[in-house]
Amino acid sequence: MLQNIAISAGQQGFRTFFATVEMSANLLGLRFLSQINKTNYFSEPCSLTPSQIETQLTENNTHIHQLSTVGELESKIKTMYNDIDLIIVDFIQLLMPRTRIRSGEDYQRVTAVVQELVALKNKYNLPIIAASQYNRQVQGQPSLSELRSTGQLEISADLVFSLWKSKDDTETGERTRVRVD
Repeated sequence: MLQNIAISAGQQGFRTFFATVEMSANLLGLRFLSQINKTNYFSEPCSLTPSQIETQLTENNTHIHQLSTVGELESKIKTMYNDIDLIIVDFIQLLMPRTRIRSGEDYQRVTAVVQELVALKNKYNLPIIAASQYNRQVQGQPSLSELRSTGQLEISADLVFSLWKSKDDTETGERTRVRVD
């Protein structure tokens, strides 16, 4: 979903900064280019170099960076500020805040990340889309209170888009459902 948002924004001329915590920028870049160019770069050996991947993504108004902290994100934003219209973060539970949080304190850590992302949004006047995950125990339509380890996300977010597919939906072929809070 975030990949689709980033590609669509880029195609509409919005310069998109995509911050990935889980996947390498090159691998994610190949996924983006596979979708943009309608080519499967994974079915055969890929001859694109990291530099070529970055060049093609830039031509599509997209910059992908692998990072692990909000501090790294701000550092990138500072250097690229004039080339960014939208920031997408995938995903906040894995991003580390600047402030030190004891291990095992997920709620406090994610709260700090959310507060720091809100501060970046306000400081640089840039929209931020940040992915979070619902608790895997949720059955059916999720609610804000069921966001997994969200810290203050439900309080700090301007909008929360909930996407889900129930077990019954999967079996019947129903599409992903969406709710906006």
